[in-house]
Amino acid sequence: MKYYLIMFLMLWATSAFAETEWRQKPVQCGSPDTLIKVITAAGEKALIGALTDLRKPGELQPSLTPIYIFVNTDTGTFTIVEYHLSGEDVCVIGYGTGVDFNVQHLFEKKTES
Repeated sequence: MKYYLIMFLMLWATSAFAETEWRQKPVQCGSPDTLIKVITAAGEKALIGALTDLRKPGELQPSLTPIYIFVNTDTGTFTIVEYHLSGEDVCVIGYGTGVDFNVQHLFEKKTES
């Protein structure tokens, strides 16, 4: 029993105290018209839309910002876009290839058989 208690405490301490950190990365921003041209040329269509909290430097309250994921299911390309309504501009916060819609298994705990 003592062995299990020690193992539990070691596992709990390792996961419970894992810290997160803020990171910055470059993003590309421009006009919505320019984005539509790029998305159209890539053959991507809006697949997912949501609202995210965006915190701007110096502001205490976050603002709700529309975010969209555009995907070309034939080529596997994608673009993740934030629409900044107050500034009437859009920012590409991620893009790439290799879209895969079957990834839930990567986030599930493995069971020993």
